[in-house]
Formats: sequence, C-alpha cells, structure tokens
Amino acid sequence: MKNPDGEIFTAVGEYQEIIRPNRLVYTWGWEETGNNHYETRVTVEFLDRGGATEVVLTHELFPDADLAGKHNEGWTSCLNRLEGLFTT
Repeated sequence: MKNPDGEIFTAVGEYQEIIRPNRLVYTWGWEETGNNHYETRVTVEFLDRGGATEVVLTHELFPDADLAGKHNEGWTSCLNRLEGLFTT
C-alpha cells in the first residue's frame, strides 16, 4: 500500500482457510517495524446474489478501537474503488 505521501507499507500474513469460491480467511500484519507488530484476522466471503456477487469483509482482533477504525476507512476506500472498476 502507498499513502498520499508516497510512503509504502507492506501487509503480510498466512492463509488459514480457503473455500473456493466462497471464503478466504487470513492473518494480517504489517512488515514495517514502526507498526507495533500486532496481527489481526481478515475473513472475506463471496455471496452469490442471483447473477451478482456480494463481498462481505470482516477484519477483527485489533488491539484497540482506533486501529480498527483506521482499517475500516482503508477497506471502505479500497472496496469503493474496486466497485468503480466494475461499474459501467
């Protein structure tokens, strides 16, 4: 990931569950040393909605509400951009 100032951040993790084509579960942590080395869990579900796909993303196990809120903002931004790629 790259912030508006050009600083690069690298997320790392391991897949814990892969159920094709419905569900992914993986750990999430930051590689950079200044990010407190906490690890969280991301679950992504892909739900068939009659010719459309609903993506449900749950990111949990944050050490505090402030970090959870920042990640919520980031995921919302990413998903909104993704939606724009598929909207005609």
